Amino acid sequence: MWSRVVEAMLACWLAISPFLFSFRDDDTLLWVNALGGGAAVAILALASLDPRRDRLHLGILAIAGWLAAHTLFAGGPPPVSAAHQNQIAVALLLAMLAILPTRSDRPPAPWVDFYERRRGTDDRAREEP
Repeated sequence: MWSRVVEAMLACWLAISPFLFSFRDDDTLLWVNALGGGAAVAILALASLDPRRDRLHLGILAIAGWLAAHTLFAGGPPPVSAAHQNQIAVALLLAMLAILPTRSDRPPAPWVDFYERRRGTDDRAREEP
């Protein structure tokens, strides 16, 4: 669950980055990437907190891939601007976090079922004699 919260914080950072890094007004796609990508990441991260939409956060991988690809190919020759460097860094962080399960602090459900069944049979075996 912590990874979704960090993704939501990165989405806020991505959304305010045009104002912090002074994006050029004529670079429309960079603005759209920052504001639209931030909104989409926030929606996906917060929606995946619902247990019924547990794997929705994997869509963040697509957004991170787009941010990284656009920035690498449209950034121009090195040295690239701080805005482009920021988008690459955020994209890599989002990709690292998006692969983590939402409930990574809990064991998988099949494991819990297995050990509960096993505990139940062990208790009955001790009570029978």
